[in-house]
Amino acid sequence: CLFILVFYIGSSFLWFINIEGLKKLSSGKIHQVLEQNGVEPGVLKQKIDLNKLESVLMKNIPEIIWINMKWQGTKLNIEIVEKKIVPASL
Repeated sequence: CLFILVFYIGSSFLWFINIEGLKKLSSGKIHQVLEQNGVEPGVLKQKIDLNKLESVLMKNIPEIIWINMKWQGTKLNIEIVEKKIVPASL
């Protein structure tokens, strides 16, 4: 019974953040915005509004054109597509 309680409580928290799709952006920049918005390992999952967080990242990092977030257990998976910069024709 104690094991089930510990497991349940542990699974209610964010423990890992996985960021995919970065080409030029650094994961440090993404983590900085996440931390500024209270998203870091050890936070209760229910306190994280993924839709709001997607909007915050898009607003604060203009190089992002698309973002998707989803939970996989205690891990938050973040998939990012960066804007492609097309060189101006001369």
